[in-house]
Amino acid sequence: MDLIRNTIISALISALLITSVGVQHGVTQNTLVFDKNMRASVLTPIEYHRPFDQTFLTFPEWYLVHSPREFAKFIENHPPSDFPFFAHIMQFWQSYYKITKTANETGSFNAGYHLMIMVIGMSTTAEYLLRGLYELVVGKATAAILFRVEEDVFAAKAAQDYVHFIEIEPWYKFDFYSRLIGVWRDTRFFDKGMIRKLERKYVLTTDFLIKWLYAKLIMLATNSIYDTPISTTSILLDRLPAKLPTALSDLHVVKTDLSGAVLITVPRYQAFTDYALSLAKSGAKFYEIAGNRTIILFSALLPAKNSLRYGTYSVLFQQEMITEPEWVRVALLGPVADLANALLHVEESGGRIEHVYDY
Repeated sequence: MDLIRNTIISALISALLITSVGVQHGVTQNTLVFDKNMRASVLTPIEYHRPFDQTFLTFPEWYLVHSPREFAKFIENHPPSDFPFFAHIMQFWQSYYKITKTANETGSFNAGYHLMIMVIGMSTTAEYLLRGLYELVVGKATAAILFRVEEDVFAAKAAQDYVHFIEIEPWYKFDFYSRLIGVWRDTRFFDKGMIRKLERKYVLTTDFLIKWLYAKLIMLATNSIYDTPISTTSILLDRLPAKLPTALSDLHVVKTDLSGAVLITVPRYQAFTDYALSLAKSGAKFYEIAGNRTIILFSALLPAKNSLRYGTYSVLFQQEMITEPEWVRVALLGPVADLANALLHVEESGGRIEHVYDY
């Protein structure tokens, strides 16, 4: 009954957020014209292709990496009760609304990916809603008595471990069980701040237990519905840089005779961002990524008071970094051929590349 109730609550809240998102602060209304003629003459073999619209649809999925990363960094020095859980729910659905609207302009609809986003979105909405309400009342009260007991330190370390893991693996493969055991094995029971310690033990035990059980359920469902994800992304470059950084050890050359271009594969997910930036710094230019030569999305963290011009890239939307108000997340969309220049321009202007959404 609790699961049904929480699902209904999260669905209602999500619907309200989606219908009101157009007037929310931080979302830039923007019309983008797609050049569909750029899809012609693709040189990448079809076995390396991925759907064009996934450069958009992976943003909401990756927001659920960005948000835990922000949370992990925040609770190193602040109580979790001060984290903006409700605002992050809003930002997730804002981004999904804008991304879906833009993806629809491509004329395709990836039902499987939308289903996955809705499942993780509803789950996160329920989690953040319940956690936010609890922290607002109980968590804030015990933090006022004594913040930074052993359990707070344990939670911060577990949050960092989780973020590092989900940058390269699905969240449901994380070892929640060992953290569940560790709450009781690695922290003392009797110590100063007993009220805070017991309350944090309760929160962490409940959190890890529910996630451990839910992860097993999601793993079963995912394995039965979706194919095993491909762990690499193909890139068609104008040339292979003469001297590659040693960090690019997982770069593999596939073909070198594609009309003067070279086809390579590099690791997917967060590692792709590191590889793309390194290749750009090495002077390489991108022709195609995963068989797509039209447009690609990437996000960057920029100073809140920036006057950066993005050349051929358009601002699809932007989000406040609520826990770091001096920064803003900007989602940029533009031609694959200009990706290298755009990445370098952002870094040279004092920004940080957050993620390249490689379909």
